[in-house]
Amino acid sequence: MALEQELRRAERSRDQVGDYLDELEQRFAPGNLAKVGAALARASARRHPVAWAIGAAIGVTAIAGIVTWALISSDNDE
Repeated sequence: MALEQELRRAERSRDQVGDYLDELEQRFAPGNLAKVGAALARASARRHPVAWAIGAAIGVTAIAGIVTWALISSDNDE
């Protein structure tokens, strides 16, 4: 009798762990993380719009500088 009870208890524990792991897998799925990250970014942009505008301007300037440098550099790899 005691063995059967322990086996049932172990089976319930395995089921609970399986459910917990399934929940973790769902929470950390890339699609779900992207949604959470986008929501956090929107909230932060609403609270600090000037900081986001400055960051965007710096990012655009950096990309434009790198592209310009790549186009006008005179490195000859030949």
